[in-house]
Amino acid sequence: MTVAEIFTRSSNVGTIMIADRLGQNRLVEYIEKFGLGRKTGVDYTVESAGLLNFEAGCETCWASAAIGYSVAASPLQMAAAYAAIGNDGIWITPHIVASKTDVDGATEVAGIETRNVVSSGTALLMRALLASVVERGTGGNAAVAGYRVGGKTGTANKLGSDGRYTDDTRASFVGMAPISNPKIVVAVVVDSPHFDYRTGGAAAAPVFAAVMEQALHRLGVTPDGEQR
Repeated sequence: MTVAEIFTRSSNVGTIMIADRLGQNRLVEYIEKFGLGRKTGVDYTVESAGLLNFEAGCETCWASAAIGYSVAASPLQMAAAYAAIGNDGIWITPHIVASKTDVDGATEVAGIETRNVVSSGTALLMRALLASVVERGTGGNAAVAGYRVGGKTGTANKLGSDGRYTDDTRASFVGMAPISNPKIVVAVVVDSPHFDYRTGGAAAAPVFAAVMEQALHRLGVTPDGEQR
């Protein structure tokens, strides 16, 4: 399989092989650069930093991390990471309030941190891969008529009380639109969907499509193409 096919078809084996070539140190470096394992700094009172599990002596933690295990991330962290891809590789602090104005009319603008995570060329390539997931891969249910949409499905088995994985999942889809000039990122996580809809493509992608369509229309974003 090519890298594009691995990404589009969501191949765990292929993803681990890519991570092996990347190397554990660089893999962890990029996980951290994308903001996983630390608070985003959003202007809200409570936020989880998530968790990176790379125990000393663990020979498989890097492989698990490559496919989303050994890593606990919030939907906001994932949305911010995808936004960096939509923003030509620049990660930006997410915020709820753009600015505050007091009774005297003085305005305080939200403090925003930015950092370069990947090059603009890499971000452009990643957006093309994200689009291929919707157009030809596991994310077909995320398509929005009139727009080129890109994103990635996620399906993670949940741990039971005995510490073993169960058949229950957390299904997710995170993506952006329009791919030609991203304006919106939407992150959807469905906790314990029915077994018949246990995957991100079946449970989360349709919700993503409904929310994204409304957001694009409400903001008056110009259509950039047709999708199935």
